[in-house]
Amino acid sequence: MKFLKKIKLLLEITPFFSIVYLVIDLLLHLVPNVEIESVKKMTDYMMSNEWNAALFYICVLISILVIKGIQSQILSILDICLQNKVAKKMYPKLYDSIYHTNILNLDKAEFLLEVKKARTAIDGKILEDFYTITSFAGTIISVVAVCISVTRISPIYLGIFIFMVIIQNAFVFCYTKESIDLMQFHNKKQREHDYFNELLQDKSAIKEIRSFFVFDWLENKRKDIYNNIESSHIKFSGKWTKTNIFWSSIMFLIEAMLLLFLVEQTRIGNIDVGQVILILQSNVLFVSSVSNMIDLASKLKQNDMYVEAFNEVSEYQKLEHRICKEASKDLLVNLKNIVFILMIELH
Repeated sequence: MKFLKKIKLLLEITPFFSIVYLVIDLLLHLVPNVEIESVKKMTDYMMSNEWNAALFYICVLISILVIKGIQSQILSILDICLQNKVAKKMYPKLYDSIYHTNILNLDKAEFLLEVKKARTAIDGKILEDFYTITSFAGTIISVVAVCISVTRISPIYLGIFIFMVIIQNAFVFCYTKESIDLMQFHNKKQREHDYFNELLQDKSAIKEIRSFFVFDWLENKRKDIYNNIESSHIKFSGKWTKTNIFWSSIMFLIEAMLLLFLVEQTRIGNIDVGQVILILQSNVLFVSSVSNMIDLASKLKQNDMYVEAFNEVSEYQKLEHRICKEASKDLLVNLKNIVFILMIELH
């Protein structure tokens, strides 16, 4: 799997810092789950007047706040160490591959583009992929922990969470797809608009425009393109503003129904206040975590080309050495009974 190959790559470069980062990041992803459980326990003990036990969980919550405050600094230090290790290990490998490659490759735009992507991979994409994978794994663990906690109360609540995730991500998927389509349309039209702009401002073109009396035609074309861009943007914004209001109303309605259901379940004694708090907090964590997993998976796919470019540049050297060795065996030329005479004319 690509995920395992990317982790293996970084483990080969710097095993110690990679493992430390992996363990810390996975543990940090469990902090929200511990926080939710601690709030529930604290509430339960406070409701039963067991203040010593409640005080313990208050201390746990304070510790969690401290961890949240310093986690970015800890990860930042590890990031600097990892980036230095990657640069020290990978840049010599890249430059060695470039040095030993066929000299003709240095004139090929394709090879130079691969080198540029390889440098981008070393400067950040390799580590970015590693962070994304660890975050993805940590998010999965967090989601599984939420599922276990909620299922212990009732699987019904987990079903509600899953339904809410489907509704929310269906909206995000449709919006993202149309946003990309609109962006591609705008890019095309913007190039056309820029062309007419340059044409109407170019000194040499102005002479031709005056000679053939086409200024009004060109200006009208430019205005039409601009109006087309503007109208498509307004249409998109209007459509998705209405859709967003509708979708948000559905989400609020589902959340309100969940809250009313929890109140009723508390009234008849099926659940207590601590469980209500756990369910509500777990709902927020579950929905945001699953959405985050989808974003992380998309991010990993986008970065694939940079890491693959580094691998391709590294393979150039191996491939050409192999070809040279095979050529030296199969294309050997023996010269016999040949005399070379060097004629030097003296003045």
